[in-house]
Order: sequence, then structure tokens, then C-alpha cells
Amino acid sequence: MLLLKHLEKQVLRNAVAINHSKTHCRFRAFHSTSTFKNENSIQVDTKPIKPISTDQADGKDTKSKPKDTTDSAEFLPVKFSDLKGKGFINNAILNALHKAKFDTLTPIQQKALIPIIKSEKGVVCRAKTGTGKTLTFIIPTVESAIKRMTQEPDVQGVDSVIVAPTRDLALQIRDEYGKVCAKLPRSIQPRVSMIIGGQRTTFNYRSPSEIVITTPGRLEADLKDPRFSKWFRNVNYRVYDEADRLLDVGFEPQLNSINRVLRDIREEDAPPMKSLLFSATVDDSITRFAQQHINRRYDYINTVPKDEPEVHENVHQILYKCEDGVDKFQSFFDYVVDVVKNEEKAKMILFLPTQTAVDWFYDYMQQATRSPEVADSYLDFGIYLIHGNRTAYQRKIALADFKHCDRGLLISTDVAARGIDVKGVTHVIQLFPSSEVADYVHKVGRTGRAGAKGKAILFTSQSELPYVRKLKRERGVDFQEIIESTPEKIHAKVFDSIKPSPHQTNEFFFTFMNYVIQVKSMYRLDANHMIEDTVNLYRSLLKDDTAKLSISSLKHAARQLDRTLLREYFEHKGGREIDSFRENGRGPRHSNNRASRFSGSGGGGGGYRDLDNYRRRGSGGNRQQKRSSFSDDDRGNFRGQRRSSYNTRSYD
Repeated sequence: MLLLKHLEKQVLRNAVAINHSKTHCRFRAFHSTSTFKNENSIQVDTKPIKPISTDQADGKDTKSKPKDTTDSAEFLPVKFSDLKGKGFINNAILNALHKAKFDTLTPIQQKALIPIIKSEKGVVCRAKTGTGKTLTFIIPTVESAIKRMTQEPDVQGVDSVIVAPTRDLALQIRDEYGKVCAKLPRSIQPRVSMIIGGQRTTFNYRSPSEIVITTPGRLEADLKDPRFSKWFRNVNYRVYDEADRLLDVGFEPQLNSINRVLRDIREEDAPPMKSLLFSATVDDSITRFAQQHINRRYDYINTVPKDEPEVHENVHQILYKCEDGVDKFQSFFDYVVDVVKNEEKAKMILFLPTQTAVDWFYDYMQQATRSPEVADSYLDFGIYLIHGNRTAYQRKIALADFKHCDRGLLISTDVAARGIDVKGVTHVIQLFPSSEVADYVHKVGRTGRAGAKGKAILFTSQSELPYVRKLKRERGVDFQEIIESTPEKIHAKVFDSIKPSPHQTNEFFFTFMNYVIQVKSMYRLDANHMIEDTVNLYRSLLKDDTAKLSISSLKHAARQLDRTLLREYFEHKGGREIDSFRENGRGPRHSNNRASRFSGSGGGGGGYRDLDNYRRRGSGGNRQQKRSSFSDDDRGNFRGQRRSSYNTRSYD
């Protein structure tokens, strides 16, 4: 009898405890369980997410890579229709995805979508470019916006903030949101606003949008206005897209400022803000940033298998070996002509290191395609350019035209690489070493997207081969095809008929010298051979075997070069020969004439500070130095007055 009474009391206690836990667990801010609702039902998933290792979560081992916290045994949907009735995603969103032709999940969506929805600590997701990561954060943010609109109509303001490093990437994200939101019933369509530099904001101060896509400089500036910031008190999702790029170009101070403001103005009773960070690479700086901005115990999802090359398997990588700069330039033109003549689809992107290089190549290619020798092949072939000194409207039109063409060449600066998301790119061409090894991977990622095949061609001279070895050593880059250039030039007559502008050519090579100086230190290239190759190409293009560049284009690097080479290829202002490096106690850095920087330009503007020198003076190649050498993609617009073509000194 006593035993029965004891058992009755124990059962009663357990029942009370279970009832208490069911009543209160969903109000705990960092509880591992989450409540998910669709438009018809409520389901609770009580399966906890596997926690990250203690050392990593507490920041004790920032040098080691974070561990993947996803559970491979969890439900992995293949088609979006598999998610119907599971309680993760609103059925209206699933129907909209089907109408927008999104039927099958990509690997990153399979692995990351459900953990992102379930996570309350925040997520860092490593994924290659072109794998569908944009839709991976679009779905949960649209789900959250609909939930607020239908279940919490009294809560006004922005529900999700998407932070992108460039205007072009922000515009691409907006287009992807449009594909999904346009297929939703009008009564639950979230509004999406753009807040980016160089364009008027579409944000309505009286009736704010549920989703805001922004760039850091513009958001930081606008948050200083109380009329604007008050709508960000209940942000549910904050997304950092291309986080490695955000840090590379020096946006961390702006992001820290934005983070402080969002936390300071947050409503006391608001639930914790969920932060998502997407990056192609996850290094120590990304880890520290995530611990500061997201949560010290964030969830980490790695969709890149161990030891797998960072370049997507759909990309066929080609190394085109050339003798020198002249050989490389002519081999590039030969290759483009062959592709245009022999391939039905030729949608190519050419990446170059400076704005003046983009402008020069654009004009040169326009002349080349009109020459009688190749004109017939280029009848339906368009040439477009994009860089940071173009207006927002010009960039938008160029990208739109390139998207809709089947045959064309887009010429872009290196740092515009991540803002270009165009379907059907068949070839990505790089003529020069990237400023960072990781940049090679990001540029190559513009092709081979969404399951399509693509080719990536790197043209390199003999003096640039150390860069190729570093690509293999640090990024596991493996070229599936190697082409050796041949001395016979098929289209040599084309070059004889083209006469580029001497002044524009001077501008191109003046700024290009700054780039050469920067990369030769980074990859330990032979500076004398690099300079010799560059000036010989300059002479070849001008068809003048005695042409020389201004010694001021070298700045301090002239001290490191062979004196015979300096006398052979450079001259002082006014055409004065170089007898010694410091003539009469004055070197090139002491020149009094800052208006005339180019040899043979006849004076006038166009100095290196007016152009897009690849790195500012004194800048090296690491991330901290780049923060002082790169201009923000939109920050300069808010330091003083606005400009119609913002960020005129930036590289993109």
C-alpha cells in the first residue's frame, strides 16, 4: 500500500513537471527547441541542434576551423514539395517557389535551410559561389515577414536586414526576392526596399518595408536619423552576404557601428535577433567577427566537403602559358576570336585590375571587332563594361544588356566580381594575377553556376608563374588543361590596323604600374621582368619601339629596379632622360609637376590620384592594409557631399 501511494505521488510530480515545461520552454530566449507555424497548423520540433565544440564556441581556438554542427541524420528534402506539411515553411511560399520554377533544392539548401530556420543562436554558412545560397536566406526571411504580417500585425517596422558588400550584389539579391515574392498572394507579399549608395532609397518612413537590402556605408549613415532607425527596433533576421568580401574591403568599422545601433535601439521585450553569415571562405577574421556579431556559440554549416577544391567542379580550368606580355595580349585576342567564331554561345567575362584598364580594353575591343579581318564573326556580339566609376544607371544597363545577350563580352574590374550574378556565362577570362589568391576563386565562380558548365581561362607570362604555383598551394587550384602559346599569330593583321589613343594608353599603363608593384611583392615575382614585359606591351600597342613611361609611375619602387632597365624604359617629365635615379638630389617623388604625370601626354590632368591606382601609396597586400587602400563601395558617398558617380577613386 505504501509503495502504491509513493508511485502515485511520483507520477503526479512528473505530470506537473512536464506540463510546466510545455508551458514555458518556448519563452526561453536561447532554448534549443523552436516553434514553427504555417498558415494552418502549429508543430513543435523538440530535437535539439548539436552544439558546437566548447573550445570553438568560447573563442579559445580561433585558429582552428569551426566544426560543422549539422546532423547528417536529419531530414534532407530533395524537392521543395517534400517540405509541405512539415511545419518549417509556409505552404504559400512553397507554392510560390514552384511557380517561380524553383522545384529542386541545391546541396546547400538541403543542408542549411532547415537548420537556419531552427537555429536561435545564429548561423555561419560556408558555401561556394553559384550554389544557391541566396535562396537559402530568402526563404526564412520571407517566412519570418509573413509570420509577422499575419500573426503580429501590431509589430511595425523592418523584419529582416540583408547586408551586401556592393550595390550590384544588392541589386541581384533584390531581383531574387522579386522572383519569389511576386508569386505570393498579394495579401501576404512582403515589401522589399533598397538602401544603397548612389541611388535614391525606396524605404518609406511612414510605412516601412518588411525586408531591407542595403550596403554598410549607406545603412550606417541612415541609422543616425531617428526617423529611420526607429523602424529597426524589432529586426528578426540580419544577414551578412559575402561576409569575407565585407571584411576584405574594410567594412568592419561600419558593421560594428551598425551592430551597436541595432542593439541599443532594440525593444526590451523583443526576441533575440537571428544573424546569418554566408561566406565562401571562413578564416580567423570571419570566426572572430561571427563571435562578436552573432553569438559565441553560433551554429556552423560547411557545405564544402573536406579537401575539395574551392572552384566548382562544373568549371573547366585552363592555364594558357605565354612568353611575355605581348604574347599574352595577342594570345588572349586570338582565343576570344576563336571562341566567337566556333561556339554558338559565347557569353564571356574579362576581369582586369584597374578601371583605366577596363576603359582601355573596352575601346580597343570595339575597334578590333570592327576590323575587316574579324568583323563578320562579331555581327551579333556585344561588348559591355562595368566598374565603380560608372554611374549606378550605367552599371545597371550594362548588366541588364549582358544578361539578355547570348553572345557578348563583359569587361569588369576585379573587385566587381562578386556583384555579378549572370546565368549562362560560358567563359571567365583573367589576364593578370589577382590581388588576393581568394579573388581568383570568386572570379572563376561567375561561371559554372546553377548546374551549368563553364570555362575559366588564366593567361600568364613566364614572369607570373609563381602566382600559379601559389594558387595550387593555397587554394588547391588544379588546371585541367594547359595550353602553350605558339609564335604564329593568326590575327596579327588586326593589331596592325588598330591605333589606340596615346593619352588613354598612357593613363592605362600609369595606373597599371601601381598594380604591378603591388602584386610583385605579394607573389615574389621578378620585378625587372614584370616591368620589362609591361613596357614592351606598351610599346607594341603604340607601335613605337622607343616609347617610355614616366618614372613617377613607379614611385618608390624605382629604387628596387635595375638602373639600366630604368634608363631603357622610363624618363623624367618633359622627356628628360634618366642619367641616375636621383638626379641633382631629386627623385621622382619630389617632382614639382603634379599636373602632368604621363610621358607624352602633353600635360594636363590625369595624375594617379585622379585615376584608380591599384593600391594607394604604401599599401601592401594583407587584409588590414587593404582596409586603408580600398574605398568602400558606398561609404565615400556619405563623407561630405553626395556625388552622382559615387566613389570616384574606388577600384569598383
